[in-house]
Amino acid sequence: MPRGPAPIPTKLKIAAGNPGKRPLNQHEAKPDALDELPKPYPWLDKEAKSFWRQEGPALLKSGLLSVIDLPAFGLLCSAWSEAVHAARLLGKHGRWQTSKKTGFMAPTPFVGMDRTAKATFAKYCASFGMNPADRSRVKADGNAAKETALDTLLRRKAERKSAG
Repeated sequence: MPRGPAPIPTKLKIAAGNPGKRPLNQHEAKPDALDELPKPYPWLDKEAKSFWRQEGPALLKSGLLSVIDLPAFGLLCSAWSEAVHAARLLGKHGRWQTSKKTGFMAPTPFVGMDRTAKATFAKYCASFGMNPADRSRVKADGNAAKETALDTLLRRKAERKSAG
């Protein structure tokens, strides 16, 4: 069951002047950035490993992939593989079948598999900002290990506010 809108990153709350005036998370996780993309997990199949190698560098470059994100990225790759396999099965067997009992047309089981696989993939894509609407919700930092000028400004603003 949905729990309301996604939380707003602390940096963005500070930049907006903390409009809700709620306490800010001063201990928000800042995961270590990766220098290079590691090898794909061995449990990924061929299709998923291919996705890892194809999309991983772009996510790494944009700062959306850190050490603690690798398991979620592995699941994204696996979801891609499932979606590809479901689409292939759907293409091979078709969308409709005739029921032997009633003679009516009914969707094949592959329709549901395809729909579920694509929804799962879309959900993981949103976590990494891999479509235009979701990119606006994800804070990308191409060099996550270094503090940017904006980070410094926001940190100083928060320190002044809490001191005064």
